[in-house]
Amino acid sequence: MENNSLQNDRLPFGNTKLITGIISIVLSPLLVGFVFGVISVYLVDKDKQILKQFPNNYNQDAVKNHKNGLLISWIGFIISVVVAAVILYFFGKYGTLSPEKIQLLKQ
Repeated sequence: MENNSLQNDRLPFGNTKLITGIISIVLSPLLVGFVFGVISVYLVDKDKQILKQFPNNYNQDAVKNHKNGLLISWIGFIISVVVAAVILYFFGKYGTLSPEKIQLLKQ
């Protein structure tokens, strides 16, 4: 018989990966979001390893929190990568990110 009171409801990096994932989404236009996205995905992987190694130590709330953290982390990372690619493309092609200067260069 399982005793749910002995199970943890949070993985070690549960809140941290959610916070860094959200920060990576918010700061993605500044390219700093990429760094937070990488950190968040790394923390998701660490929690995934812990959950795989000790599945009976964590209850369904911990698993649900982990899945939410996984989703937010990957969304933040992907948005950061896309934004970084767009910024690098425009900067590489036109040498600027200013729409007015880009219009002048196109003429």
